[in-house]
Amino acid sequence: MKALKCIDSSLIKELSTAARVNTRLRQHYNFHESHDDPCQRLVVAMTPGSYIQPHRHFAYPKDELFVVLQGKVGVIFFSELGKMESVCALEAGNQTLGCEIPAGTWHTAIALEESVFLEVKAGPYIPLPENDRASWAPIEGSTEACGYLEQLRTYLHLT
Repeated sequence: MKALKCIDSSLIKELSTAARVNTRLRQHYNFHESHDDPCQRLVVAMTPGSYIQPHRHFAYPKDELFVVLQGKVGVIFFSELGKMESVCALEAGNQTLGCEIPAGTWHTAIALEESVFLEVKAGPYIPLPENDRASWAPIEGSTEACGYLEQLRTYLHLT
């Protein structure tokens, strides 16, 4: 029998603490046992400085579900050419807690404050191919990424 795994305040605190010192400013905890599992379930803690290059799940189509457990997260959707089209503002304890991201949709997620969310998508885990990473956005860790992240933050505050 599998061990019982719970999302509780100590897991959230542990992940949030780890995210603050992680070079990517985020930390995840997998509920699935392996990358081959048919359902990938993870809890992600993310700090406001964390940058996720806009991407899509097109080559291996998979919808994603995000549900915010703590904090505020903006999910931004883009056109094929990188124009910001819409935003889904998610906040724990507020009217909108989560959203589904359809397969093939260009998107990114931004923590507006220290945040923790549940992410669910079909498995198995397959690393994103280059064609599913936005060529019109800076890559994670690049010097341009910080400026682009600030541009995205500004967009979130205007919508």
